[in-house]
Amino acid sequence: MNVRQHAVSITKREGLRGLFRGVASPTLTVGLMSACLFQSFESSKRMIASVKRRYYGLDYDPDPTYTDLALAGSVAGTISCLITSPTEMFKIKVQEATTAESATMRQEFKEGLTLWRRYGFARGVYRGLNVTIYRDAPAFAIYFPVYEIFMDHFDPYRATQIVPFIGGGLAGMVSWAAVYPMDHIKTLYQTRQYNYAKIPLHRAVADHLSREGAGFLGLYKGLGATLLRCTPQHAVVFLCYEEVRKAMARHREGDSAAGHEEMFVIDVQKHIESVTRVGKRLEFKL
Repeated sequence: MNVRQHAVSITKREGLRGLFRGVASPTLTVGLMSACLFQSFESSKRMIASVKRRYYGLDYDPDPTYTDLALAGSVAGTISCLITSPTEMFKIKVQEATTAESATMRQEFKEGLTLWRRYGFARGVYRGLNVTIYRDAPAFAIYFPVYEIFMDHFDPYRATQIVPFIGGGLAGMVSWAAVYPMDHIKTLYQTRQYNYAKIPLHRAVADHLSREGAGFLGLYKGLGATLLRCTPQHAVVFLCYEEVRKAMARHREGDSAAGHEEMFVIDVQKHIESVTRVGKRLEFKL
């Protein structure tokens, strides 16, 4: 079945609500995950620049290279997995069910609570964390450099909104396409299908290739639906990212200008007071 046929089948069986099964946990955590990702990325960039400055004996922080961006993205992707992994675990558990009752926020919270009570954090809530890192670390090592390369070529001064929108969509598409096989394996790990959570990763990949029967291309089954979701999502993410950066820069410049203006007023007042005191002393001598 293709994407359209699956959508029609779910709608007939569960109604429109079925199409949104498992949406609660990603919706509630997407802001936190994005904040964690981009803050970790910016912090990693500053750390890399600081290390290079000390190593090369510079008196300034050098601009990041694309390799630096890839390293910072990999670190940020690893850190963000602390939020991404349990979120996707809850979503997958709810999406495994096929009833209309399962497509509710209450059921999603219930699944998360059941995982914690039955398996604890390591084997329940954070099941598949290592495989999530194997997916997200290389994904974001591709994600950020692709975006910056696109921006450097088409909008180096960050003067438009359409270029970040397109660049973000392209970065999301390329990074997801590169790591989609690992996402496929991660889902099977987290649902414990074929005992994948109990065997080494390389054996799980080999076993899945043999089960799909289509060679390596079998790992890309469902890629179209994923790209249909992630491309507009990351386009909006990077557009918002650039606009927030501009707003924060304007705010800092405004504060700086206000500070300079206040210092100028204070200096003028001090000068007037000084001249007044000198005038009074002259009057006294006369």
